[in-house]
Amino acid sequence: MIAAIALVIGQVVLTKTRYGRFVYAIGGGNRDAARISGVPVKAVKASVHVTSASAAAPAGITLGGRSHAGGPFAGQGLELDGIPAGRSGTT
Repeated sequence: MIAAIALVIGQVVLTKTRYGRFVYAIGGGNRDAARISGVPVKAVKASVHVTSASAAAPAGITLGGRSHAGGPFAGQGLELDGIPAGRSGTT
C-alpha cells in the first residue's frame, strides 16, 4: 500500500509539475541543454538526491521491521566498543 501511494505521488509530481519537467530534462542525458534552457541543474540534482534518501530511509526501516532483522537486545554489551576504535593509538 505504501509503495502504491509513493508511485502515484511520484507519477503526479513528475508529469504535472514544473519540477518534474526539470527532472526529466536533466535525466534525459543532456545536462548542458537543460542548463542552457534555464534549469537550475545543481539545485534540482541536489533535491532529487535528498528526495531519494528521504524515501529510502523509511523503506529501510520498514524492511528491517518486516524481516525481523533487529531485535530489542541486538546491541547489548557493545556500547563501549566504539570508544577504543575512535582513538588514534597515541597515549
